[in-house]
Amino acid sequence: MYYNAVSCGVSGQIGTLSAGAKEKIHTAAGELFKVGLRRFLIAITGEAALLFAEAVLTIREQYPDAGIDVLIPFDGWIDNQSDSARYNRVIAQAESVNYSCAEEYEDSTDICNTQLIGFGRCTVFIHNGEDETMRELAEETRDADQEVKEIII
Repeated sequence: MYYNAVSCGVSGQIGTLSAGAKEKIHTAAGELFKVGLRRFLIAITGEAALLFAEAVLTIREQYPDAGIDVLIPFDGWIDNQSDSARYNRVIAQAESVNYSCAEEYEDSTDICNTQLIGFGRCTVFIHNGEDETMRELAEETRDADQEVKEIII
């Protein structure tokens, strides 16, 4: 289980990403490694967090101690995603795969993202600066006295 090893939680905006988001996310992930973060609990509820997970797996070539633990809304959620093959490739390389809910709920992705608060030294939020859900989660995390890092894409 991921609870004792996580350096940082990661949540990403759901929806369409801007051009250049992949490069920005990869660069930001590399910066996190430079400050000593190595193990990430990633709520892969959308493209931004999926890109972050893929970046960490690429960076693993330079930092063999890099690791990801994946948090998914519920068992079967990936099967409903248009790019389930990418999600499955990430999951195959993760140290652990965890489900935030036993079954599907209307707000399963929100529940999943909220569960990151309190894990590790910090939480990273990847968003466009306008996503209200991500901004609210960042504030809740700050209120819990946890360090927040934002990757604005």
